Amino acid sequence: MREDGVDKNTLWTLLAILPVCSFAGLAALLRTEQPITRRAVLAAALNSGLFGLAVAAAMVHRFGAESIYLIISVSVLSGLGGNAALDFAIEGVKAYVRKHE
Repeated sequence: MREDGVDKNTLWTLLAILPVCSFAGLAALLRTEQPITRRAVLAAALNSGLFGLAVAAAMVHRFGAESIYLIISVSVLSGLGGNAALDFAIEGVKAYVRKHE
């Protein structure tokens, strides 16, 4: 146990969530049938991975690491939804710009 209450297993779990959520974001990118470019892959992986990691870290901070399976599940689901939320926001900005041109 560390001074701040987070043990090594929790830290390793949080680090493992990043690539898992990144793959979830890539799966969401494939379902959108958009062209697969390096930029799209990098954006989807980073967005979903970091969003999932942030959700997991917030849940560990708020609820503790006792329910690690719930934390992993919610993080992966947020990784899937993070890509969709970003696409929605980008489309909203594009619509706003087109309307006010």
